Amino acid sequence: RSLFMGMVLAFVFGYTVKQQLQNRRWATAVEIWGQSYRVNPGSCINGGEFGMSLTNAARPKEAVPVLWEAHERELTKLFYTSTIREAENPDIARWQRMTSLLSTRFKLVTAMANAGYCDEAEPLVDEGLALIDPQFAAIERFVATEQYSEFGSSGQKAAGSLTDQKTYYLISKSRCQRDVASMDFYAQQAINLRPGMVYAQSYYESVQGLVQSARQSGVHPSQVVISFIEPTDGSQAIDRAFSIRPMPNGMSGGMQNGMPYGV
Repeated sequence: RSLFMGMVLAFVFGYTVKQQLQNRRWATAVEIWGQSYRVNPGSCINGGEFGMSLTNAARPKEAVPVLWEAHERELTKLFYTSTIREAENPDIARWQRMTSLLSTRFKLVTAMANAGYCDEAEPLVDEGLALIDPQFAAIERFVATEQYSEFGSSGQKAAGSLTDQKTYYLISKSRCQRDVASMDFYAQQAINLRPGMVYAQSYYESVQGLVQSARQSGVHPSQVVISFIEPTDGSQAIDRAFSIRPMPNGMSGGMQNGMPYGV
């Protein structure tokens, strides 16, 4: 177990150094989008971009209210809707608007997870996933009907965009899990869905680092419990603490509550 914790600390230290370099790069984006947001806070773009730049600069607690406002504004003011309806048919318009809303919400739940608000973020993620899944069958029927019309390719694009969003949401789901096996469960789904997506690849590799560290130490990933703790350095991004729980008596492997356990 001490070996595992040492491996995890080395892995986390490497990630932290990389994150600090990224934070410096994002500081300029915060200044640019912050000024745009202060000049025009009602913009359909400025709030989302300012909030995401704050998140990427490790200032997620400042980002959450900005992104929440942007999400609520898009829900209530129907940004882009009239333009979309002029350009496409009603089905395509619905899927494009859904993609836009899901993208805005993804920025919000990312900031919430980084700030340690996973209990509030996860229901928003689950709702997003529940909205996405039924659309694929509807798009398949649409494409079959419209395959020889100008809208056939638009249906395929809509399916691709929603697949991207599902990948993002599975990663968000993974990031809020409380043990490494559960993180891996959703990370696997994400990479299987979009194996060529750089964001999915990067996240999957980070989770696999934890999985491999556990296995090399003789600990199953399901025994590695994750706690979210406030950082001690005054930063806003939440820290993760790892601890080991014993394997339940008589349980050598299989599934528990829909998640892999043991083996």
